[in-house]
Formats: sequence, structure tokens, C-alpha cells
Amino acid sequence: MNYSCCYVLTDNKELRYFNQMMISITSLRYTGYTGSVFVVTDNETILLISQRQSELEELSAEIVVVEVEKGFTVKEKSRYIKTCLRKHIHGDALFVDTDTIFVSCLPERISNDEIAIAYDFNGLNDNASYLSHKEMFDQCGLDYQGYDHVFLNSGVIWMRDTDAVHSAFEKWHLLWIEVLRISGIPNDQVSLNYLWKHNEIIVNRLDDWFNVQIAQNYFSLPILQKSVILHYFNNARNPNAVFLLNDPKMDGMDYRNETIQQIIHDPVSAFSECIWMKKDDVTDEYLKSKAFHFWFFMFRKHKKLFSIFEGFCKLLLKIRSIILPKNIITKARR
Repeated sequence: MNYSCCYVLTDNKELRYFNQMMISITSLRYTGYTGSVFVVTDNETILLISQRQSELEELSAEIVVVEVEKGFTVKEKSRYIKTCLRKHIHGDALFVDTDTIFVSCLPERISNDEIAIAYDFNGLNDNASYLSHKEMFDQCGLDYQGYDHVFLNSGVIWMRDTDAVHSAFEKWHLLWIEVLRISGIPNDQVSLNYLWKHNEIIVNRLDDWFNVQIAQNYFSLPILQKSVILHYFNNARNPNAVFLLNDPKMDGMDYRNETIQQIIHDPVSAFSECIWMKKDDVTDEYLKSKAFHFWFFMFRKHKKLFSIFEGFCKLLLKIRSIILPKNIITKARR
């Protein structure tokens, strides 16, 4: 491979993100990637993982330590390193978040562009990305008026080792620092999208299958069928989520666990039984409703009670189908 893969790791003593990252790297190697892998971490996290560095060596992963000032939280340190990552890695590289798993082997060439990032909530026909970014822009005091509803998702980034890309990361890092100072919000996507929307940096679109985003209750089936990398969002902890790695019971589980190894070898097996719907405003509202989550829970855990309710609904529909035509005929005659 003529490019490397790299991760940003900042963690606490529970090593939750370390285990997530090890799932991702193990799956990367399992699919046949033979290129270099870099783990960029901070001066505190390196001490926490000192007893487990041999596991990284087994996967031929090289550690790069970045000095980060004291006072930052784990999340803030992660975004600090991520936004200035380009200067710490030599050569062309593909950055990947820790909450990812590889489905198939990476190709010899990712993109012809200097920097490419997939769209946020790609393949999903709803306003979720726009609404979340609009809210975040408001909280950070940044202008969003006049923007379309397309935003970037920084979970996977293709970055060439060029002056233009170095400059883009420098601007991103400086704005992220400024936004954090003013608002206290460590979100990195808002500053990235602000620069992109204002044409201060040029970012091209990365093919969707390099960042197939698995939301809490839905995903894009057409993109999933071509997937190379699944991005399952480590902040979506829900026992009813469509992807098993978002079940709280799996949180922090060692990547060598038998269940985890099964997922690494067959990522499709991690999709739980679920209802997939084409997204629109109505189904979006429905899927977020308490009623949907309650009856989905009943369907999974108490199928006998669910069957009784289902039978009752069928009876109501049958009665409705008998009565409704008569009402329509009566109204028509009037």
C-alpha cells in the first residue's frame, strides 16, 4: 500500500477507546491490509496503555506520541490531536475513528483528491445532520445561514501529504481551539464544516462506502451493500440499536472476546433484528417515539403479549375495512 492508516487514541484507565481501536485495527488486518498503521496518542494515554503495547506490536501498529498541554479532558485531547494530525504523520494517510470496523480490504487507491471526507448521515433522506449541525453552530456562535443541508463527517478522512492539506489542518486546528475557548464545546465537525462552507478550505467528497454510518435505529441499505468501513458511533449506546457494538453490554469488552472475534470475522452478524425503513419526516418522528421503542421492546422480549396486541389490531383493521366502505358510499350519496 502506498498510504498508511492512522488512529487518534486518548483514553482513561478503563481503556474503552483502546479496546474499540483494537477491534478496528484487528479487522483492518483481518481483511488483508498490509500497509503501515499509526496510533497517535498523548503523553498521558501512553502511560495507561504501557502494559498493552505488545498487542499493538503484534498488529504492526506504530505509536506516535504528541505532547498535549494539561487541563484538557479526554475528549478535548482527542480533538486537539485530530485537528492537527496531518503534521504528525508522514506520507498519504487514511484517518479512521476508533468506533469503526472493516468489512472488506481497502483498495490500492482511496481517492485522487488531496483531501476527501464523506458526507454526514450519508445515504439517509432526512434532516438529522442539518438539525444537529444547526444546533451546534448556534451553541458555538458560528454563522450557518444560507448553507445547504450537506455537512461533512470527520470519522474517516483521506489526506494527502501536500501543502494544501497541511494548511487546511492548520486552519481547522486554530478554529477548533478558538471555538473551544469561547464556547467550551470540543466538537471538531462544527469548525471543519464552517471552514468548508466558507470556502476557506477545499474538501472533496469521499465515496460513501469508506464511511458507512450506522445510526442508532437505521442505516442506508444501498451503501451498506458496498461497505468497506462501518462507522457505528460510539456515543449511541442503546440495547435496541441496530448494531451489536452499540449495546451497552459490549461497552469496553476486550477485542479478543469470542463474540467480538465473530463480529470481526463477519461484521454482518453484528446487525440485530431490526426494522429498516426509508427515512422521511414521518418515519423519523415515528422511530423516535416512545411508542415505537415500547412495542419494539415487546416484540423482542415478550412476543406472546405482542401477538395478543397484534391480533387485536388485525381485528380492528378488519372491522374498519367492513365499516369504512359503507360510510364512503353514504357520504357519496349525500
